Amino acid sequence: MLFWLAVIGGAAVSYVALKKGFFPIWAVLFNTLVSVYLGVMLLPVIAAVIPNSGTAAYFYSCSLCMLAVAVIAFVFLQTIASNYFSGGFAVTFPVIFNNIVAATLGFITGYVATCFVLLVVGIMPITAHPFVSGTLDADHLAPAVKVPVTATCGFIARASMQIYPNVADGIIKDFAQQRRDFLDNADKPESPTEY
Repeated sequence: MLFWLAVIGGAAVSYVALKKGFFPIWAVLFNTLVSVYLGVMLLPVIAAVIPNSGTAAYFYSCSLCMLAVAVIAFVFLQTIASNYFSGGFAVTFPVIFNNIVAATLGFITGYVATCFVLLVVGIMPITAHPFVSGTLDADHLAPAVKVPVTATCGFIARASMQIYPNVADGIIKDFAQQRRDFLDNADKPESPTEY
């Protein structure tokens, strides 16, 4: 189900990309990849700053801050790209090439962005509720959502020539494990205090 949600997100952005063209959607793709990378890679820094570790508010705060970092980074990068880098080149491509490449880049952009949003929602404690458990919770995200996000982070890490390109997978696994430990402890009944 999550895979199809990501495909729908990719198809929606692909449709918009057909109207925009190659250069604008290429900038949006680049900015999206960098924003997702920043959102995931800054999660340990965010988690270290947020107080009350091990509470539900802590996990909600980390998730929302991760999303906020990505959105702020995207808006900042997109503003720079649209103000300083667009319109500088008057290169025209054949219509078929322009449409195919723009639609493909748009699909990738929408797919990665949707997977990132699903990952952010998936690490929230609310997803342990029986209504969504087994679909959107962090324990079941690996094939549908986690792989595209970690692949994106790995790609940006390699493109920026970082020494440790596979850190994102560990960050997501560690945070998901912390969430799982929190939920396991929350499910245990409190033992009566002895006097």
